[in-house]
Amino acid sequence: MGLNYKEDIENAVIDSPLGIDVEAFDELDEVYSKAKKLDEIYELMNVPISVEKDKTMIARKKPVEVEVIQFVDIESAERIESWANQKAYYYVENHTPYLKIKTLEGYMIANIGDYIIEGVHGEFYACKPDIFHKTYDIIEEDK
Repeated sequence: MGLNYKEDIENAVIDSPLGIDVEAFDELDEVYSKAKKLDEIYELMNVPISVEKDKTMIARKKPVEVEVIQFVDIESAERIESWANQKAYYYVENHTPYLKIKTLEGYMIANIGDYIIEGVHGEFYACKPDIFHKTYDIIEEDK
């Protein structure tokens, strides 16, 4: 699975009319390493990578149930911190509360009203309320 970035990069450098630029090749190799890591993340998430270019597709999100807590106040923030296993932290800056969430791509900020979602692979991320309501239906709430 995955694209052959290394071969593409090597071919591009070798086929270059300017010849092989070692410094540029090292930079491209770094890009290759980052792309390879992205491929590994996609593979872990079972995300197929389409190699067809310039093709418009229509897709429907699969019906997958996820756990979610809406960040509305300090109590919900404390619950989210505990639930997210040290991947979400509550902060207040300039009298504005927010959560800092460690995601697969790095840290993201969640503001009051955002929904915090645990993905199908145990990852956490924030979702703005308007997007959440367009994408999800609440099927069960705590008693």
